[in-house]
Amino acid sequence: MNSAQRWRARWQAFRRPISEEKTRVLQERWASLPPELRTDNQIAGRHLTHCGFTLGASYCSFHCTHCYLPKNANSVPIPSLAQVKEQIDANRRLQGPGGGLQITGGDVADAYWRAGRPNELVEIFVMRFRSARFQCS
Repeated sequence: MNSAQRWRARWQAFRRPISEEKTRVLQERWASLPPELRTDNQIAGRHLTHCGFTLGASYCSFHCTHCYLPKNANSVPIPSLAQVKEQIDANRRLQGPGGGLQITGGDVADAYWRAGRPNELVEIFVMRFRSARFQCS
């Protein structure tokens, strides 16, 4: 992309910060809400989408007393790469471009490292940023 194209893209993003795809997704979300939830003050699903999440692993070695993970979390198998990709793709379809995605489930990096699957975690992050184009972590 040359300099003129970059400036044109920036100007377009300034003029129309919400893409056609995002506008369509937001309209679909709004229409899917029950009428009692469609209020003038409703923001989420009407003007923006918030972060979703995908479970990368249910594992953590910290053992915090206030943890949300179940007691058997460290024995639950890590989802396959295909399963995580399905979750990422579904989140992308639901939120549209620029939606947020958190990869959660405890200490995800430690779980993949201990399972001998660190390359999968790298691939998940690449998928998250490249194909899904999500913005928050």
